[in-house]
Amino acid sequence: MSFSGKTALVLLILAGWENLALSTESSSINELFNEVNETAQLDSTYRDDVTAVAKRLLQTIDEFKDVAINTVPSKGQFAVWIVKNAPKGSKGYVGNLERAKDLPLIIVNADYLDQLRAGATIYATQKGTKLKDLVLEMSADGVSSTAAHFLGPGGDWHASGGRLPDALFQGAVAFLLAHELGHMILRQPDASQLPLNVRPKPGGPSDLTFDRSLMCEDLVGPRVKAQREIEEQADSFAVGQIGKIPTSSPTKPRLLYEIGTDFLLDFEFARAQIAVATLLKSSEIDVLPGTVRADFDDPLLQRLRSNPPKAAGVVEQLFPRSHPSWYTRKIRILTALSQDPKSMDYGKQAEGEEGQMLDLIIGRACRSQK
Repeated sequence: MSFSGKTALVLLILAGWENLALSTESSSINELFNEVNETAQLDSTYRDDVTAVAKRLLQTIDEFKDVAINTVPSKGQFAVWIVKNAPKGSKGYVGNLERAKDLPLIIVNADYLDQLRAGATIYATQKGTKLKDLVLEMSADGVSSTAAHFLGPGGDWHASGGRLPDALFQGAVAFLLAHELGHMILRQPDASQLPLNVRPKPGGPSDLTFDRSLMCEDLVGPRVKAQREIEEQADSFAVGQIGKIPTSSPTKPRLLYEIGTDFLLDFEFARAQIAVATLLKSSEIDVLPGTVRADFDDPLLQRLRSNPPKAAGVVEQLFPRSHPSWYTRKIRILTALSQDPKSMDYGKQAEGEEGQMLDLIIGRACRSQK
């Protein structure tokens, strides 16, 4: 998978949930379920992982009693549908987010789970592999080619790869599901009627300049800011649930899904860095410090930069109108988790050099937009 059209920031799609009558709720979900089966396919590759994680999360909430995977939920259940081969151009499924509104439903893009599973397996088993380099290769060459490069032609990255790869993958899934459950349970306001007011660079809007504007806080309007606040609330809910699930160690309990949450944030932060680097102009790169500028000599990154039309849409997905940037989310989430005495990073500061570099790069790009 490359940055050319299927990349998505969070491919778990959910709108708010309300206590609907069972007959109305089931009828709507049945209709959507039939549509999914007609236009895509439900994938069972990660069924066991998603089921196990969902059931652990259910122990921390009262609103649902069980989960239904790839089927229509009964009363008291929420559904997770893992969708593969969705129509091109969709974000998770068909691009019509309203179809999930007011339903206890999360739709997961199986291609995204492939990226996380392969990334977890390679990162955990191939010593010395830098996550940013791994994500860059996935972006340029796709998941299967990248997995073959690191694991060999017969390497199976779908199956359980051992304790650490499973912990990384399941923890990532746990945070994503918990975030979406937060949207269901918090019953947040609808920000879609607020003005968008994203200001592209003067001289005519385009996909590229519109995307770049979404990186810049002072170029977005009320709708973007309100929607990002809604997502921050769901992140906070997810952190709260992750904090309620310790490991089984009687002597030194840790947060079961913390390491996977950390992996997810680093994975997506790497994608954000690559996306920004893909869209920077040469004149903007030339004024960066030499240590940062050297990263742009990577052949894979040069290949991604060589075709700007393929990059259009990337920044909107990684710095979207609907979410805070992944760097912002990473710092807030890790800082919140580190307040828990069971955290492996208890009391540590979440900031780092990579974040400072990204801030510098974004600052350069935003100044050129004004």
